[in-house]
Amino acid sequence: MLTTCLLASASSAEDLPVQPVAAVRVVETKLPFASAVDPYRWMEDSSSSEFVSWADGQSAYTHALLAKHTNAAELFKRVSELASARDEVIQIRRRADSIFYLKRPAKANTFKLFVRNDKGGPEKLLFDPTAIGKNASIDFHEPSPNGRYDAFGVSASGSEESTLLVVDAASGRTLSERIGNTRGAMPQWRPDSQSFFYMRHPQVDPGAPAAARAQKRRSYLHRVGAGAERDVAVFGYEVSPLVPVGLNDSTWARAYFGSPYALAIARRGPKMTVPSMLPHSRPWSTETRRGRRSPTSPTTSTTTPFMATIYMC
Repeated sequence: MLTTCLLASASSAEDLPVQPVAAVRVVETKLPFASAVDPYRWMEDSSSSEFVSWADGQSAYTHALLAKHTNAAELFKRVSELASARDEVIQIRRRADSIFYLKRPAKANTFKLFVRNDKGGPEKLLFDPTAIGKNASIDFHEPSPNGRYDAFGVSASGSEESTLLVVDAASGRTLSERIGNTRGAMPQWRPDSQSFFYMRHPQVDPGAPAAARAQKRRSYLHRVGAGAERDVAVFGYEVSPLVPVGLNDSTWARAYFGSPYALAIARRGPKMTVPSMLPHSRPWSTETRRGRRSPTSPTTSTTTPFMATIYMC
């Protein structure tokens, strides 16, 4: 879009293919205290013939516009030089005596996961996503409190349809777990550094609508080395009758260092979040997952736009 704006004056409209205009079809979603209006909801199905036609038309228009600009090659060369002139480091996390981060080396196209000691010394490569696919990328990562593990998500071709993996920082070995359907999983470690919460989407049939892949989300508790089929759902769609979570709600369980509780959050709209305090200092029980309220805690406190309820085992 920026390139199109910069170069629009270089060519007359008669010399270019018609730039397609996206259809506007307003979809309004009613929420408890708000309404979400989306004029381009149809674009969520990126495999539909309508979306593919629109995207291909935009691509053809942009290529035609650039082809007519005499300095296009020089412009792209200079932008590439500036973009690859130095290493880029993002998502820096410090745990114990280790610093974890994603780094894209100069002239490289992909961020890789590294760790180094906070007192200096060489960095260690923990995971290179290109080892599992040329266009694979790391979407997120979260190290354990003691710095032994790092839970991270990898997806193909920028899809962000993550598979969650765990790497041992000392050995550099990626462990056996492969947890699919973890787009935006936001792993949050418990204080024991042996287990963490994360969000997972349900498995859907290949022919299901695109929207189905983002429904019925739940937060799970995973223990390092265990299979995903053993993970316990602790919060989310149809998990607790005391905290109803809707079909399209997003859920997370956030752990905080030094606290015996995790904060379970359901996002129901642009200004609506429902947090619930759940204990994570001991193993989860069936009663906890059902949301039994602590007799010593307040019932429900409401301060717009938040509602909070405390639960105990």
